[in-house]
Amino acid sequence: MYNFAAAYFYSRQKMTGLIWWDETSYEYTYTTTIFAAGASWNYLINNGLTLGGNVGFITIGTSRSRGPDSYYYYSDYSNSSTMTLIGPRIAQYFGNKNSKIMPFVAGEMDIITSSSELFSRSETIFRIGGGAVIKLVPNVGISLGLDYLKVEDQENTVNIMGTMGLVCMPFDLKK
Repeated sequence: MYNFAAAYFYSRQKMTGLIWWDETSYEYTYTTTIFAAGASWNYLINNGLTLGGNVGFITIGTSRSRGPDSYYYYSDYSNSSTMTLIGPRIAQYFGNKNSKIMPFVAGEMDIITSSSELFSRSETIFRIGGGAVIKLVPNVGISLGLDYLKVEDQENTVNIMGTMGLVCMPFDLKK
């Protein structure tokens, strides 16, 4: 089973700043772009039990345009960071080859490497979740899911992630 997903987000906001000591205002533009792509693959072991892995790539960019040219105003800036992930995956799919909807539960461990102009680091994320594959045709469907994420060094944090992707199923589950 192969699952492919991609997302693009673009936001451009015109903002107004205020200089408090002389009560003048100025405008600037703040832009954010995010692109993410990923793939997972699963090898069918027995009756819907699969083992596989994930790979992914995310890039995030932000920029801010300059206000009026003055020593006291913020200047232009831009920043970008890149994240890559790789890790093993186990999942159990329920249903048979004639099922239009196939619920699943899955667990993953992803190693994420982040880098930008200022830093580089790696961390481990554990994911557990579930969802369903909705078949569009016998071997192609859309996967919808919800995952709980535990980041290795974060305490008292709740991370919930929604997932969606295109699924190709070149094998049959139980007859």
